[in-house]
Amino acid sequence: SLLKGQKPVHVTPIRRTAICSYSTCVTLPLDDSLLIGERINPTGKKKLREAYKSGDTGYILREAIAQVDAGAHVLDVNAGVPGIDEPTVLQNTVEAIQSVTDIPLQIDTSDPKALEAALQALPFWERLTAQEAEDARSGARIAHYSKGTLVHGCDGQCLGLISVRSGKLRAYMLSEDGREIALYRLLPGDACVLAASCVIRQITFDVQLVADADTELLILNAGTFKRLAQSNIYVECCQYKLATERFSDVMWSMQQLLFISFDKRLAQYLWEESDHARQPIHATHEQMARDTGAARETVTRMLRNFAEDGIVRLGRGTVTVADAEKLKKLALM
Repeated sequence: SLLKGQKPVHVTPIRRTAICSYSTCVTLPLDDSLLIGERINPTGKKKLREAYKSGDTGYILREAIAQVDAGAHVLDVNAGVPGIDEPTVLQNTVEAIQSVTDIPLQIDTSDPKALEAALQALPFWERLTAQEAEDARSGARIAHYSKGTLVHGCDGQCLGLISVRSGKLRAYMLSEDGREIALYRLLPGDACVLAASCVIRQITFDVQLVADADTELLILNAGTFKRLAQSNIYVECCQYKLATERFSDVMWSMQQLLFISFDKRLAQYLWEESDHARQPIHATHEQMARDTGAARETVTRMLRNFAEDGIVRLGRGTVTVADAEKLKKLALM
């Protein structure tokens, strides 16, 4: 045997403290001083406060680039300005800065309670060790997206585990001709791992996620989620359970597209979106086409047929159910 006569050698693990971005790590301690750029902190900076209030992202990015050029290892980002939506502005600022530099960012906020509450809602939270829980805290963030914002696209980005706190997300795929194929929706309390293709290698297709309403998400970044899944069996089981649930949703959508006639699909969509005929549907024909995987012209033609049959009433940007029994019967509900 090649190992015969060999003695094991004791290896002392090297523990490092590092601050990391998606592609760059600053390992501590440094040989020289650690330089943290503090220019993106509105305390005592009138121009920066005005930039935050007016949405002048260009000014903020110029400050970020200037500090990187001056040798900063880390950038401090603070959006604590009275009168603005701090969580949303902070999220947008971080994403904008990450688009022009890859050095680590130090997020400076005084509202950790929302993050802690969101983490505790995760199904595996109670099964984490103290060290794993601390790792999750450092790798998680609360993100806010306005209606219509693309949350995750086909750009190679690996977002990680996402959990919806409020609002709703729509997941879809794009066909070769650019047509959207709706897959499923995520509502408050729902979680999804299909935006973590770098963590689960069995995910071999791209899913796009868009906010269908103003939405707040908990995002556990891909690196942290992967470490937790590797070290904790409960996280790994949750990972595959969530993936299975979403694949079930995808298969249901494919079944609808392949085997259900469009009039029934549209009727089912109208029934659900109107809360079982209790309220009007505020959506354009283009939006309905995206949600049902059809062409806009097809949706328009079918809605006119429904209106002629007295099932719905059409308005500008709205559809109101006029005959709930007819719609329910058509939808086979």
